[in-house]
Amino acid sequence: MEKLEELKQYTLEEYEELLHSNRINTDYKDEDGEIEYSTYKDTIFAIPDFRVPRLYHELEPYIKKAKKFNIPYTLEEIGKVDLKDDENKEQHCIIIKLEFAIQLNGWKFIASIDHTSNGNIIRNISGVDLPEKFRTVDSYCEHCHTDRRRKSTYVVYNDTDGFKQVGKSCLFLYTGIDLSKIASAMDIWNYIHKYSEISGDEYEDYGYGHRSSSCDAIEVLTLAWKLINIFGYVKKGSNAVSTMNRYCEALNYLDGSMKRYQEKRYKEYSKFLEENNIKFFTDEDFENADKVREWIMKQKVTSDYMNNLHVIFSNFEEGDRTLLGETYHYKTCYMDKKYRAIVVSAVQTYLREMNLIEEKKQKHDKEMESKHVGTVGEKIEFVLKDIKVLTSWENKFSYYPTTTYKYKITDENGNIYIWQTTTYVNIENCLKSTTTVKGKIKEHSEYNGVKQTILTHCKFN
Repeated sequence: MEKLEELKQYTLEEYEELLHSNRINTDYKDEDGEIEYSTYKDTIFAIPDFRVPRLYHELEPYIKKAKKFNIPYTLEEIGKVDLKDDENKEQHCIIIKLEFAIQLNGWKFIASIDHTSNGNIIRNISGVDLPEKFRTVDSYCEHCHTDRRRKSTYVVYNDTDGFKQVGKSCLFLYTGIDLSKIASAMDIWNYIHKYSEISGDEYEDYGYGHRSSSCDAIEVLTLAWKLINIFGYVKKGSNAVSTMNRYCEALNYLDGSMKRYQEKRYKEYSKFLEENNIKFFTDEDFENADKVREWIMKQKVTSDYMNNLHVIFSNFEEGDRTLLGETYHYKTCYMDKKYRAIVVSAVQTYLREMNLIEEKKQKHDKEMESKHVGTVGEKIEFVLKDIKVLTSWENKFSYYPTTTYKYKITDENGNIYIWQTTTYVNIENCLKSTTTVKGKIKEHSEYNGVKQTILTHCKFN
């Protein structure tokens, strides 16, 4: 950084003229070539003098790469100006010109590879199938040709060169980066308030990641099993509340966070559990979670998803421990918390596969025997044989938000009924205490060739 006294002093009017004259204007055109809208990018920034060292610190790794690979850029101090910040306090600012925006042609981000002691965990956000070699590759960067111990590497792709594995410091060359965003975040007029308490050289290393704490994959499986059996499985990104969101909510309830910060929701949740006699982490839940884990470890690795589950559950430990004179049996499988969504989905994968196997053996043949019962509009009563929840979703747009459940009911003759309702049914209690079901026939339908009777206003006796 140049000495302050050697820099030209700008007035506010001179600075604004300099700012506007150095903006890069860009026109965005539609399919017919007509200008749809225009925008601009600043290349001139007024950085408070005490933030300048931080800016250089942020830019340093990118500038090194630019020099190494002969990438043109502009970074210079061209003057100084006194400006008022958003709290009306005058700040001595350094005027910096920065032009640095690159991306190697045609590359797109595909996946990240976490290199663990038990193997690689691949997080693929693109939907593109990766070659199997990435399940076992070392943490090698194919751009700078270095092989060192990295926690993660990244896979990029273009049509000419195919897949390429790169390290974090080289990734920006392929995904693109505009360093003006870093400068803009520190500009006195566009300042991000997370820096607002920084003064002088007393700044923190904002923007740097920290290691996630670990959790027990067995406990994640156990809680997910219970929730999926209550609400059914809902993918993230759908209109309904996802199973992962329900998992996080249950976790907040169990660890006390909900009670401390969402007292009203805590009371509602407690009432729901009490009224429906729902208990988390029962012996039966743990047994079912263990079945899921054992089934996963017996499967062949034919996909990145199954490879990830194998790597996670390879941490499984089982044995006996003595504490305060008492011996107890334990099962643990510690993992990073960022893999919880993968483990939660494993329950649905297991249930889906079990259902497929069951269907191949007997289910489909039995369901094909189902017949339409009664006539539309008729009230009927039948003997209950089985009931299960197919799915559930939140009604966000109603005045009082509710959850809708879709149940599949089977009678003693194998006839199938579908009931869609906002009433929660505790399936375990229902199967133990209910003998008959009353309901009104809404319509007759078919699903995959199986005849179904659609019901409303069901009551269990």
